[in-house]
Amino acid sequence: MHQAGGAEDNDDMSSLKLIESLGLLVSLIACSPALDWRSVRIDDMALQASLPCKPDRANRKVSWAGHSVDMSLVGCEARGAMWTISSLALPADMSVGEGLAQWRQITLAHLRSETGAATQPFAPPGALEVPQSARLHVRGQPPDGGAALEVDLAWFARASSAGTFLYQTAIYAPSRDADGVETLLAGLHFE
Repeated sequence: MHQAGGAEDNDDMSSLKLIESLGLLVSLIACSPALDWRSVRIDDMALQASLPCKPDRANRKVSWAGHSVDMSLVGCEARGAMWTISSLALPADMSVGEGLAQWRQITLAHLRSETGAATQPFAPPGALEVPQSARLHVRGQPPDGGAALEVDLAWFARASSAGTFLYQTAIYAPSRDADGVETLLAGLHFE
């Protein structure tokens, strides 16, 4: 009888140790950051950003507001969301305000979202201060007709001896991560 109790005690101890180990594992997971934020240099204009994942980079020529322009894109996917920062040189026949307004209109049309959505002023340190430098949150539809997305966007510009460049940050997600949005936008700055 004592041996049976001993085996039962060993099973209870094993179960207790397993529960303790699982509890420790759960607490470690709960304490670990959900996103792996890192500082990233975006371009030659010295834009720095904090992104929650290791970014990929792409460059391509696109038709934009009646011009053929070179667009650079830095982006990554984390926690089911796409985090992107795009840039392009301002066409010579456009003002900064016109360029930013055009980009906003093109993006919102692409997302099939309201072009009259309310914006908030936004200009990271070192960016030009113009009224069209703004941020907003919209609900959009991807071009492929997939599920609706929560999209946070910001547009801003920077002038230098190399020319004027326009920027767009975008976070496309099935549900909004307000803290992540604020971390990304707060991390934007020009050196």
